[in-house]
Amino acid sequence: MELDELQPEDFESLLGRAVSVEVPGGTVDCELTEVRRLPAHSLRVHPPFALILRGPRDRPLAQGMYALLHPEHGRLQLFVVPVGPDRAGLCYEITFN
Repeated sequence: MELDELQPEDFESLLGRAVSVEVPGGTVDCELTEVRRLPAHSLRVHPPFALILRGPRDRPLAQGMYALLHPEHGRLQLFVVPVGPDRAGLCYEITFN
């Protein structure tokens, strides 16, 4: 599947569940905590949206490209941006726009 074909509905069934993110030497499991619809502002066929993931404090991810392993769509190469800690871990945002 092409990234511009993905929609919020492709991720909403994963809310509250762990998704694996490939890192050098293995994977890190992150919880999908939010799927947020964004105002349309681009030429993207589908409306833009963002995902918020929460990962463990002991395995921080730097900003950059990572493969997220989606149970239905397989390996998705996505740009991950750290947005800071919360009470339970480190949070990251992935934006589809």
